[in-house]
Amino acid sequence: YLPYERSGTSNLGYAFVNFVRPNFAEHVRATMEGGTWKVHSSTKKAKVTPAYVQGLRGNILQCANRLEREDVSNDPLLFVNGEQVDFRSFVR
Repeated sequence: YLPYERSGTSNLGYAFVNFVRPNFAEHVRATMEGGTWKVHSSTKKAKVTPAYVQGLRGNILQCANRLEREDVSNDPLLFVNGEQVDFRSFVR
C-alpha cells in the first residue's frame, strides 16, 4: 500500500508490504536498505522497518478505515491465493 497526499498528486514517501514469509521480508530488507530510487533524482535512502500493524488481517482493517476518504485509484493492491481481488469488494 502506497499512501498518497490528499491532493493525490504524490505519495507520502513510504509503503506497506505484507510478506507471507519472514525470509521474504528479510531478503527485501537486505536488498533495499540504504538504496536509492534510480528513477528519481532524490538522494533519500531507503529504510526498511517492521510496521506497527502486523499481518494481512490487521492491515486490511487499517486500510478499510480510510476507504471513505480516499479515491479508489489509491486503494491497496490485494492478492488472495495469487489472484488480485478488488479491495473494496473484499472488505465489505
